[in-house]
Order: sequence, then structure tokens, then C-alpha cells
Amino acid sequence: MKLVVVFIVSLVVYSQTRIWLPNTNYDEPMNWLGHQLPCDLSKIVFPADLNAAIHLPSLIKVRAIQFSNEGELILKQDGVIGLTTYGDELACARKVVQFKKINIEPWLKPTNWKLQAQNVPNIAVPHVEQVPCIYDNVIFPKDSSFWVQYPEISLSVNSFNIEGQELSNDRLQHLLLSEPGSRQFKNLDYQQRTDVITVKNVQCTDKTGCLCHQHEKFVLDAVCNNLKHICNVTHCINPIKPVGHCCEVCGAHLLLKFDKNNFNIKQFRERVLQYFYVAGYKTLDSYIHKVLYNGDTHIQVVIVEKNYAYKGDSINAATLLHEKILGELNSFNILSSELKLAGPEYWPGAQLRTTVAIILSTLFVVLMFLLLVYIRYGPLEHKTFKLPFELPSFSNFRQFLFVRFENNGENETGGLEFRNRSVASSLFNLDRAFDNPLYAEEAGPSQAQNTSENLKEIQNPTYTNLQKQQLSDEE
Repeated sequence: MKLVVVFIVSLVVYSQTRIWLPNTNYDEPMNWLGHQLPCDLSKIVFPADLNAAIHLPSLIKVRAIQFSNEGELILKQDGVIGLTTYGDELACARKVVQFKKINIEPWLKPTNWKLQAQNVPNIAVPHVEQVPCIYDNVIFPKDSSFWVQYPEISLSVNSFNIEGQELSNDRLQHLLLSEPGSRQFKNLDYQQRTDVITVKNVQCTDKTGCLCHQHEKFVLDAVCNNLKHICNVTHCINPIKPVGHCCEVCGAHLLLKFDKNNFNIKQFRERVLQYFYVAGYKTLDSYIHKVLYNGDTHIQVVIVEKNYAYKGDSINAATLLHEKILGELNSFNILSSELKLAGPEYWPGAQLRTTVAIILSTLFVVLMFLLLVYIRYGPLEHKTFKLPFELPSFSNFRQFLFVRFENNGENETGGLEFRNRSVASSLFNLDRAFDNPLYAEEAGPSQAQNTSENLKEIQNPTYTNLQKQQLSDEE
């Protein structure tokens, strides 16, 4: 009897399925001017220069059809096109319905792809990974027509499915060279090419994760070239640009150097998502993947608010995760962690709106004050207003004047002589610049008047009496 022990090694395959979104279908309302499908009595017009394939439904009934000079109509084997002049004119007016001029759509434009089974896009996913990677499966929906611009550089995918059929690389190249294929896949100069898109059936089996594109920098440049005018306006100070993103975002990202022998990206993702769930961060988008950073592979964790509704929760979550990882490096099999954060929330027009609001509020208060004054006192002409308080009166202060004087004994009358004094230099218009009570008793009215009019010389009676007494004593 033998005991056979079987070890089952489970390989984790990291691949995703991406679906092409734009189409040139007849029954797609967005492909018609006015976004309204033709009805029985409509005359339909295809643009003269429309050089694309149009997929038709099984049955078409219209009044007339004006075809383009080139292009192609794809009709099913049992399809019917009927021309009629009868119909319900109340429900279908006799009018012309025009097919839009369709623009060719780039393969390397992220908004042209949708991740299968994902209704709401995850905005944390880098733009370079929103287009098919070498490990991804590609689906072009059945019963549809397309107009696809080849990628600017050669790319490979894991599988290619069109019209419900999965094509090998040989069959895909044959399709691209055929006339129906040339109507739906072209490069920038509208020429046919092969080996630009190839099927390699390559899957990622590295437990530490795989790089999305072999030549990521070249792919990123081409991807960003198709997103020049559709980046969202950021509402934060110092937004960040995670690796693989074309646009700046408000949020945070961590760049982790990992143990290449023991790190497991699947387990790490589960731990991080569980941590966010327990911490109550349910309004965040996050994405964890392997990137090339500073010449070496790193694990990047991108954290942003859903729908770009930045409030700072992503900053808090990333900071706490960063601290947790640093505290448990061995547990996470991480060697180092680098954290990059956006600044606080900021709305460019908010400061201007606040300033304008302050100015308008101030003007409103002033106008209301003037209106109240007008209502209370009437027109402002020839009106005197009395303030609710009294200003101090200068009449309560003793009038004073500083002048230069000297005792001039050589003067016949004796007295004080004022020099270089100007009435214009007085602080007030004084009647007299110097009050002497003795002088006021003996000076006559005429002399006092002369003093107020001419202040060049003023006699001191005290000095005069003393001088007379001195002369009489000498005699």
C-alpha cells in the first residue's frame, strides 16, 4: 500500500476583462443628430464623407435613404430594409433625420473602455491601466460596429473577442487586413496595419504582481496625449500625480518597497481593504498595483474620494495606513514606505466670492445708512446735522502764544520787545498775545488798541516805575 501525497499549488492569475464602449450602430440614439432614432416616415441621411461601417438592425422601415459616398452598411443575413410612404403621421412626422459624422476613437483612450462587471468607475485606477494590459482580455460587443484608431505603439493582449468569437493572433491579423476589418480598425493616417495589436495569451502568475505594460512610459505618453482636455479641475492645494496617472488628483498615494521573495499582493490587498472597512472609510476609491518607480519595482497604493468629492478623508486614511505599515513592516513584508499627500481643500473661486461678498455687504450697509439719513432729514442740501456727542471747545482753553522777547533797557519807555513775531504764526487769531494785569490797569484804551493792532513793542509798567524811582534816588 502506498501513500500518495499530492501538493496542489494554486496560481493566482491576475487578469481583467475590458469592453470597448463606442460604436457606430444604427440603433444607437447618440449617433443621430437630436439623439432620436428614425421612424417609418423619416428620410435618413448619412454624411457624404462617412467612411465607417454602420451595423443595421434586422428590420428597417423608412421613407427614403441618402447614402454616403463611401462607408459600409452591415446587414444581417436575414435582415430587411423597407421603403414606405405609409405610416402614422401623428407618431412619426415626415422629417429628415441625419446620422452624425462619426469620429475615429483611439484604442489608447481610457474613457473608451469599461471594466467588465463594474458599473461605477474606480477613479483611483491609473489611466495607463484603464486601457488593456498585456494580461487583459478584450471584448468588442456582438452585433455592433466600431471605428477604432490603432494604438501608437505595438501592444499585446491576453485574448481578443469580437462578434462573440475569440480570435487567435493569426485570425486577428487576417481580420485587420480584410475589407470589413479595414473599415473598423485604422491607424492615424487611415492605413491598414498588422502586428500593432497581437494576441499572446500571457497571464500574470507572479504573486508580487505584474507590470501592466512592458513599455509603460511610452504607453503612458500616448494615453495622456488622448486626455489633454478632459482632466478634472482639482479642488485642493498641491494636488498629487500618482504613477501612471495623466491628471493631478486630490488624495494620497503610498510607494512601498517590498520583499520580492515573500510579498503577496493578493493578501496585501485583502488586508488593506479590510482595514479601510473596519476604519469606516466607505466613501473612498483605492487601487493597489505594481509600478516602476525610480528604476525599481514598487507597490503603489492610490487613495482618493469617490466622484472627486475631496474632503480630506483620503489623507487621513493614507496617513493611518502609512503609520500602520511602518509599525508592522515584517508583517506586511514591506521594506519601506513613502507617503505623498495633497494639500487642504481649496476652491479657486471661493476667495474671490468671499471678497466680493464683503464688498457688496459693505456697500449695502453704507447705502442703507444714507437712505435712513435721507428719510430722517430729507434732501442733504443746506442741511446742518447735529452730532450725537459734543466735540471739546477750544474756548475753554487759555489762549497762549510763544514769542521771543528781551528786556530792552535802552528803550525810552522801557518794556518788553518782541522780535520776529508774526501774527500769521499764531495758533489762534488772538486779540492780545500777552495779558499783563498791571499793564491792563494803567494802559489807556488807545494804547491797548494800538497794542492789539501792532504787536511789535509792548511796554511793561512795572519796569517803568522802577526805573523812575531809581532816577529820583540818584538825584
